[in-house]
Amino acid sequence: MKEALQGKDNQNIASSPQPALGTVQAHVHNILKKTGTTTRQELTQLFWKG
Repeated sequence: MKEALQGKDNQNIASSPQPALGTVQAHVHNILKKTGTTTRQELTQLFWKG
Protein backbone atom coordinates (compact mmCIF):
# COMPACT_ATOMS: atom_id res chain seq x y z
CA MET A 1 0.00 0.00 0.00
CA LYS A 2 2.82 2.41 0.87
CA GLU A 3 4.33 2.05 -2.58
CA ALA A 4 0.97 2.66 -4.30
CA LEU A 5 0.49 5.84 -2.27
CA GLN A 6 3.97 6.93 -3.32
CA GLY A 7 2.79 6.76 -6.92
CA LYS A 8 4.68 3.62 -7.93
CA ASP A 9 3.04 1.49 -10.62
CA ASN A 10 2.45 -2.26 -10.33
CA GLN A 11 5.60 -3.20 -12.24
CA ASN A 12 7.83 -1.08 -9.96
CA ILE A 13 6.20 -2.47 -6.83
CA ALA A 14 6.53 -6.02 -8.14
CA SER A 15 10.22 -5.53 -8.95
CA SER A 16 11.01 -5.49 -5.24
CA PRO A 17 12.21 -8.84 -3.86
CA GLN A 18 8.90 -9.98 -2.37
CA PRO A 19 5.64 -9.74 -4.33
CA ALA A 20 4.94 -10.89 -7.87
CA LEU A 21 3.19 -8.58 -10.34
CA GLY A 22 -0.07 -10.55 -10.17
CA THR A 23 -0.05 -10.30 -6.38
CA VAL A 24 0.43 -6.54 -6.52
CA GLN A 25 -2.33 -6.15 -9.10
CA ALA A 26 -4.76 -8.20 -7.01
CA HIS A 27 -4.02 -6.27 -3.83
CA VAL A 28 -4.29 -2.86 -5.49
CA HIS A 29 -7.54 -3.91 -7.17
CA ASN A 30 -8.98 -5.07 -3.84
CA ILE A 31 -7.89 -1.89 -2.05
CA LEU A 32 -9.49 0.29 -4.74
CA LYS A 33 -12.69 -1.76 -4.61
CA LYS A 34 -12.94 -1.68 -0.81
CA THR A 35 -12.33 2.07 -0.63
CA GLY A 36 -14.77 2.86 -3.43
CA THR A 37 -12.07 4.47 -5.55
CA THR A 38 -11.22 3.73 -9.17
CA THR A 39 -7.72 5.17 -9.54
CA ARG A 40 -4.56 5.43 -7.48
CA GLN A 41 -4.96 9.21 -7.58
CA GLU A 42 -8.40 8.96 -5.95
CA LEU A 43 -7.02 6.53 -3.37
CA THR A 44 -4.15 8.89 -2.55
CA GLN A 45 -6.53 11.83 -2.18
CA LEU A 46 -8.82 9.78 0.07
CA PHE A 47 -5.89 8.63 2.20
CA TRP A 48 -4.47 12.13 2.73
CA LYS A 49 -7.91 13.63 3.26
CA GLY A 50 -8.13 11.61 6.48
